[in-house]
Amino acid sequence: MKRILLGCLTALSLHITAQITDTNHPSAIFNKDTIDFGTIFKFDNKSLYLTCTNKSKLPLVVSDNICFSPFNLWVMHKRVDPGLIDTIKVTMLGYDTGTFFRAILIITNARPSANVIYVKGKVILSPYDPKAPEITFERDTTDFGNISLHSSIRHSLKFTNTGKSPLLIREVRGSDPCFFSWPHELIQPGQSGELTVYMPTDYIRTYMKSATIEINASPGIKVIYVKGRIVDTNAPILTLESDIIDYGIVAQGSDGYRYFKFTNTGKKPLKINYLFSNNDTKVTYTTTNDSIKPGQNGIIKVHYDTWQTGKFYKSCNVSYNYYDHKIIYLKGEVLPDTTQLSSH
Repeated sequence: MKRILLGCLTALSLHITAQITDTNHPSAIFNKDTIDFGTIFKFDNKSLYLTCTNKSKLPLVVSDNICFSPFNLWVMHKRVDPGLIDTIKVTMLGYDTGTFFRAILIITNARPSANVIYVKGKVILSPYDPKAPEITFERDTTDFGNISLHSSIRHSLKFTNTGKSPLLIREVRGSDPCFFSWPHELIQPGQSGELTVYMPTDYIRTYMKSATIEINASPGIKVIYVKGRIVDTNAPILTLESDIIDYGIVAQGSDGYRYFKFTNTGKKPLKINYLFSNNDTKVTYTTTNDSIKPGQNGIIKVHYDTWQTGKFYKSCNVSYNYYDHKIIYLKGEVLPDTTQLSSH
């Protein structure tokens, strides 16, 4: 598969090279088509540079890169003005040990927009340095819980240098749209510092974001995570009296209707949109078309088709006028012989 992919990329590269530069677009001419990273320690990173020439009369923008296999590599976004030569930073993170030879596409606003570059090298285990600095957080995953919509997320994550020499944080790369600030001075052994995380809260969502921290050690990479949930505190909230109904043992063809009771514990009127069961079509429901005001109660009427015998355990998603949903459950057993029916 790798040979086929490399063959296709080589053909694409030859096709791109053979094209005539469009004078209405910027040009991207790189000084090499292969970058040799040499040896990289596992969980450390290494940066090399490509020289890029823009021979057109329009600005060139390096906007993205695409890797064709599981690969940890970044190409720095850059603008190259007309007629100038500039360097493009390419950073490789040593993740899996062994030799590597990979192809990447560097995306620009030129025509053609894709440039095929190959990277190669070897990742090895790094020797342990007992005198190296070490960054230790109070927890590797921090849960911020519920955060109000349109509020400001600015949290500080405390860390300590548990190593034997001064610690320097070189860079912190946060996954979009999270970004971080950090101290740029040396943190002495045993001393602490704070990493500050910022997160926009412009729309409702549940998030799990990572921060890749580069320090002056080998290996020099530490990854931490932040998670939470951005909610509308003025929204309706569907609170069930119980999320499960147990039919017990019922006879075939008996009454399959049951009722889920709920309360709107939110601050706006609540309206049920629909109920969906992906198990099969044996569960149906009805509910009022009226909105349930804050503090009021409502009923979801469900029906299970009791003509099919056997044990059942079904789940249904209840959607209402909020981004959230609730899951309700129905369980029981249908027997064909009514003499075995137990009271319920």
